[in-house]
Amino acid sequence: MNEIIKLENDRISKYLKGEIKGKKEANILFQEKDGVYLKIQGKKHKQKLKVANKDSNSYQTIGIMYFLGYKQSKCFDDLVNDGIKEIYNKEEIQYTILNGDGALWISLERENNIQKIYQLDLFYIF
Repeated sequence: MNEIIKLENDRISKYLKGEIKGKKEANILFQEKDGVYLKIQGKKHKQKLKVANKDSNSYQTIGIMYFLGYKQSKCFDDLVNDGIKEIYNKEEIQYTILNGDGALWISLERENNIQKIYQLDLFYIF
């Protein structure tokens, strides 16, 4: 487990230094972000699930990526953004749509970034 944590920390460090650049290009990137609770061995653990995908048209979702982990929100977000940046050239992404449940850790990502648009998941509106 310590080896996995070391690898993740190395990836996050490279991401934060801007040393990672993917090759795929996309104008818009959709991210579905949500936390889920799972009961594991009698204890409650909050597990976060995030999905990022490139949507070429309104009828088909392509390039789905799943991220799963037990990390704190900020650290996990860095890990997710690192994973996206390994695949996609972030400089070519015009807009990132963040879809979620209204949690602060999701909406904070769009602060100081006009290219990130937050939208509340319709499930929480109706």
